[in-house]
Amino acid sequence: MEVKICICLSHRLLQDKKLSFDSYSRIKKSAEIFHNHNCNFLITTGWAYHEDLEFSLANYMSLEANNRFDIPLEKIIKEERCKDTVGEAIFTKQLIFREFPLHRIKLFIVTSDWHFDRAKEIFDSIYVEELISLSYEQVKGSDYERTQERKKSSINEFRDMMSECRSREINELLDIIYKKHKLYRKVN
Repeated sequence: MEVKICICLSHRLLQDKKLSFDSYSRIKKSAEIFHNHNCNFLITTGWAYHEDLEFSLANYMSLEANNRFDIPLEKIIKEERCKDTVGEAIFTKQLIFREFPLHRIKLFIVTSDWHFDRAKEIFDSIYVEELISLSYEQVKGSDYERTQERKKSSINEFRDMMSECRSREINELLDIIYKKHKLYRKVN
């Protein structure tokens, strides 16, 4: 049996706790894919990255998907540990392997055009299993975010971190992210 899942990569909220242009565009496209491809589930991502947030970004995204785009809440899985694209790839992989072992999985990954190349490289590197196929969709993102993306060096940090990863087994990925990634590093 094939399970079809759309993963909507989060962006951020505005000061009034409304979805940013990119977050809204991504969830709108994810809903379109969810309905058009008869997906089994939608995964929303993102943590409560600011102390003023009542809920995680994944929760805000899921409410938008439900209220505005008629995706039933029981079909939405919130992955609230994600703080960046690397976390989105690793934690969704862990979730999928836990919830759908031994199933063929078709993933539709949605992000913005300015984020597309980095997201694709990260997800392609993390999801190397034969039973999982990846399809990418991009929305036109904000020009401001495009400019900010050009200044980032996080893809090089990801490459350095993954150079020590011999397999792409979930336990090794979790070990690396908790030891090497500045947003997830566990303090002993």
